[in-house]
Amino acid sequence: MPSLPSPEVPWKPRVITVHGVGCLGFGGEWQEKVESVLGEQFVFDHIRHGYYRWLAGVDLAFEPVVVLALFGLWWWIRPVWPHDIRPEPLVVLVFVLAYYLRTVRHKLAWWSFWNQLFDRLIGHGPPHLIAHSLGTYLTCRAMTEKDFARFDHVILAGSVVNEEFCEQRWIASRPTPCQNLRNEVAPRDPVVIIAFLFRKLFPNRLFGGSGYSGFAGGPNLVHTVNAPELPCPSCSSMTAPIHNLFYRHVYHGGKLTDANHAAIYWLPYLLASNPQLFSNFLSIVVKAKEADVNRDFVDLRFRLLSLRKSSWGEGSQTLEDALRHHFRKLLPYGRPPTASQLDAGVIFTYQAILKSHGAVENSNYPDRQVWLRCLRTSVAVEFAVRQAIAHGIR
Repeated sequence: MPSLPSPEVPWKPRVITVHGVGCLGFGGEWQEKVESVLGEQFVFDHIRHGYYRWLAGVDLAFEPVVVLALFGLWWWIRPVWPHDIRPEPLVVLVFVLAYYLRTVRHKLAWWSFWNQLFDRLIGHGPPHLIAHSLGTYLTCRAMTEKDFARFDHVILAGSVVNEEFCEQRWIASRPTPCQNLRNEVAPRDPVVIIAFLFRKLFPNRLFGGSGYSGFAGGPNLVHTVNAPELPCPSCSSMTAPIHNLFYRHVYHGGKLTDANHAAIYWLPYLLASNPQLFSNFLSIVVKAKEADVNRDFVDLRFRLLSLRKSSWGEGSQTLEDALRHHFRKLLPYGRPPTASQLDAGVIFTYQAILKSHGAVENSNYPDRQVWLRCLRTSVAVEFAVRQAIAHGIR
C-alpha cells in the first residue's frame, strides 16, 4: 500500500481565546482541547487571567480577601469581644466592605487582560477571537473602550454581556469592532441566568444576560436562529453581522466548549463557510456511514452520489467540482480525471472526513494530525485526490 500522503493546510489564520472564571484553580482547560483539534487549521494564542480562578465567580460580587481577613481578625479578638455588643453589625460591615472593594480585583483582572490582548493585537491584522463566560465580558469591554480592539470573526459562548451591547456599539462605531459575531445562547445555563437576573451585583454595567436571551438589535444588525444546525431565516432577505444561535440543551461548560462542538460549529464559522451547507454536507457523510455499517450498498451509493453533487459551503463549488480541479492540477499535462478517479476521489473524501471526526473524539487515533487537517473539507478533497493518484487508480 502506498505511504500516507500528508495534506497541506493553507495559511493559518490567528485565533485568540479568552477563558472565563475558574473553580479551585482550574479554568480555561477548553482552550487546550480546542487547540488540540483545530490547531492544524489555525494558530492559537491563549489569554489567561488569574484573578477569578478559585471561587467560580463569587469574587465578582464580593472580595474574598476582605471577608477572610476581617473574619480572621474577629476570630482572633473574639475571646475579648464585649458580651454586650452583638457581632451582627460587624458581619454586615464585612460584606459591605467586600462588596465595594470587589472592584480592586476587577480592575486588576481587566488590566491584566488588556495588556495581554494589546500585545497580541499590535503589529498584526485583526484576528479571530473565541471567548467564554467572563472572557466574553472582557472581550466586549475591550471592543467598547478601545478603538484599537478590532477582530475578524468573534465567537461568544456562555456570554455574560448586556443584551444592548451590540445595538449601542455597532451604531456608535465606524469601523465596527468585528466583521461577524456569533453569540451561542444557552437558556438553561445557570451562570448566564445568574448574570441575567443579578447583573446589578457585578462591578460593571456591561454585565448582562445576552447568553440567556441573546443580543438585541434591528434586522440589519442582529438575527436569531432557534438551533445551530438550522439556516438563518432572515439572511435570505437581509444579511446581518451578528447572530444569536440558541442551544436549548447545553449548559455553561461541557458541550458548549468541547472539541467536537468546535469542529462542527466553530471551524466552518471561522473559515467563513456557509454553516447550513456545511451541516448538510456532514449529515450526508453521517447517513453514508450508517448505510456502510448496515451494509446497505444501494443506499450507500445513493449517499455518495448526493455527496458528490453537494457543496460544503467554502465557495459555491460542489465536491465533484473540487475533485476535478485538484485532479487537473496534479495529473500530468493537466488532463481531466476519469470516471474511476472521480469515484475514488469521492470515496477517499468520505473516508477522510469520517477519520477526521474520529480523530477529534480520540486523542490516540492513528495518524491523528494528518486526519485533523482533513477537518477542513478543501484539505480533505486534495488529500483524497493524492490518495487516488498514489493508489494508481486510472
